Amino acid sequence: EKKGLEGKVSEALNYYQKAVEVDDQSLVGWLKAANYAWTVQEVILGRYFFDQAALLSPNNEQVVIMRQRIENMEKEITLSSLQSEHFKILFHESERKKYLNRDLLSLLERMYRDVAYRLSISLPVTLTVIFYSEDAFHSSYGLPSHVIGLYDGKIRLPFPQEGDENSKIEGIIKHELAHAFLFWRTRQSLSPWLNEGIAQWVEKRALG
Repeated sequence: EKKGLEGKVSEALNYYQKAVEVDDQSLVGWLKAANYAWTVQEVILGRYFFDQAALLSPNNEQVVIMRQRIENMEKEITLSSLQSEHFKILFHESERKKYLNRDLLSLLERMYRDVAYRLSISLPVTLTVIFYSEDAFHSSYGLPSHVIGLYDGKIRLPFPQEGDENSKIEGIIKHELAHAFLFWRTRQSLSPWLNEGIAQWVEKRALG
């Protein structure tokens, strides 16, 4: 299964590369290719696809958004990490004690087992997770206030606050885990409404 999923990623990247070579003036094509490459952590190829899109239309709204996203991702290279069987948490070294005290890796591993069981999917990759303060979470990605989680190749979540209900935290984590699992299983081919519907179903299993 691991080889199969890795093969599908390589096949999808080849498809995107051939598609943009056929129509190298398609801004949408270059942006879709860049988004996929960055999501599967193919950084060099993602940067190449994005640079081609930026040459076509440097001030396009989607190009500007992706440029900010890439700049944020490049900053993440300098972050410290804690790692478990299925996860790597990135954080600023000054916050290490906070992460150890909350034992977030154990929580993530417990949620992983639940989602893997419900969806009957296992992944060939380690999932990277980044927690933010609530303000930074929304401002860094221009997200509306009602958005409480994001999967874009990394799982991005507000840091759990003291007093938050466990069921709420678990539901948010499971929701974004479901998106990650579905992405790797379907190569982004799942329709958005079905992808979101499955993620909501998985989330509600946590909320009871």
